[in-house]
Amino acid sequence: MDAYATQLVVLSPAFPAQQRTLLQGTLHLAGAPATPSRFAADPQRAVREIHLPALLAGQTRRAVHALGLDAISAGASQLAARLQNLRVAEGAIVVCDAATDAHLATIVEATITLGEGCLLAGSAGLARPLAARIAPQIDEAHKGGRTRTSAIRGGARSVELPDEANEGGRTRTSASRDDVRVLVVIGSRHPIIRAQLDALVRQHAAHVIALDPAATPDAAAWEAWLAHALQRIDPVAPAAPIVLTTPSPSVSTNRGAALLPRLAKLATAVMQRVRIDAVVATGGATVRELSNAWKAAGIDLIDEIAPGIALGVLSGGQHDGLTLVTKAGGFGDAATLAMLVQHLHARSEASSR
Repeated sequence: MDAYATQLVVLSPAFPAQQRTLLQGTLHLAGAPATPSRFAADPQRAVREIHLPALLAGQTRRAVHALGLDAISAGASQLAARLQNLRVAEGAIVVCDAATDAHLATIVEATITLGEGCLLAGSAGLARPLAARIAPQIDEAHKGGRTRTSAIRGGARSVELPDEANEGGRTRTSASRDDVRVLVVIGSRHPIIRAQLDALVRQHAAHVIALDPAATPDAAAWEAWLAHALQRIDPVAPAAPIVLTTPSPSVSTNRGAALLPRLAKLATAVMQRVRIDAVVATGGATVRELSNAWKAAGIDLIDEIAPGIALGVLSGGQHDGLTLVTKAGGFGDAATLAMLVQHLHARSEASSR
């Protein structure tokens, strides 16, 4: 808001397709109000206030307002009028309840009619109706431009491998679709992740390496642990996903802030040791650490595999063009990670035909 002199932020983090709604300013998960204890133990960003307007009021000097479902259900025109009345030069934040995709579409339509000086903020649930609203304009503006597509590393693409992996760094052709190698990097400690990981191991014989929190603070201990971990992946079959994860929630650790940088270093070391054709990363902070470690300029979005689960390619940096799937830690059911790996194999098969 400070950078863009925004007069009004319209905020709705609801994502009905992932069973996340906002009612009376409080996030609901699968129909039940989120409890403070669910977020208070987060090692990265502990949250103890689940009423969003109250949480924001403690973080900003600007006025924070809340609009319930009655205001949203009144329609875009009436909602726009309500929002306009709350718009001030010094900036204000309006938190809007939403329980359905139709509610989010109404919020988008109302905000767009207000013109410049207004900022929409939310999840992929809010981005979907916004994209549908502005896509025709973007398509028209980009007619004749180039489109970047994603071809998973595998099949016809040549990959320059490091010395350790290909005897001197000579270029070799990527393996066939049958041994497309997927790296799964799990930084989220959401409870659903454990079920997803168990299913991935059962269905795809995934090889799992969990960070040892005792090895993260000491440089010598870390290097020894890392060397041992890398030796363990040498005999892993190429078709088996390699999974790197933070300790399970049952492992108590007070080193949460140090875990993700170490996880990114581990992922980087794995990428240097073996060929990796695609990466699946869970948790926004995880994706940020990986992007920073690999010096990526951004992620070019290609597709949405499932609601809130994006397929893209890294742009710039050490792994430019690498296929990357991102998802929030809490998204999906027990079968989601296994489904994503299967999707990447199928996509590689289709691209090699």
